[in-house]
Amino acid sequence: TKRTDNTWRMTTDLRKAGANTNELLLEDLMDGADSAVLSGAGEDVAKNLNDVLFAGVDLQFTEGTPRLVHWLLHEAERQSVKPNELFCCAGLPLEEDASALRSAVEKYPHLRLFNIPAADSSLQATKTVMQQGRELIVRLLQQGFSIDAAAARIQFKLPLGDDLFMEIARVRAFRAAWAEMIDSCNPAHAFSHNTWV
Repeated sequence: TKRTDNTWRMTTDLRKAGANTNELLLEDLMDGADSAVLSGAGEDVAKNLNDVLFAGVDLQFTEGTPRLVHWLLHEAERQSVKPNELFCCAGLPLEEDASALRSAVEKYPHLRLFNIPAADSSLQATKTVMQQGRELIVRLLQQGFSIDAAAARIQFKLPLGDDLFMEIARVRAFRAAWAEMIDSCNPAHAFSHNTWV
């Protein structure tokens, strides 16, 4: 079951695990991991997630597709996962038209469709990620998402450097700049100013 007192995740990266992905994932979950990064490409997703209870893990995919999103939602319903218990990032390509997914994901507040990774921990890479986020928000608004729904469908990956205090400041500045950008779109809910990092 998910930890409720700590929003940090212990993540296992199984994108290159191969044929024994499911075995490694189950082992890591039993050892305390509560988040996993997996490839969403190919037909092995169902096999890789066999016996994984969606309500207890934050699943993050690379190379996701709309088909993957529909499968995840179907599997979550099969497992009787409540909409607010499904924590997942589908990892769709940034250029993907998500308009056909809008109504399907509407009731899942923690289902992110897009992950925007920074290339490194430099200020320039952080600025690039912010710009990509702005462009994605504009596209999602054009596709019929509200600003609240659009903001909820994005997560960022910011690699951290060695200087702890500098990195704390960079992540805080990123979150503040993102909140300011979202605020300029007049969201209906205050939580829309937050983002997954």
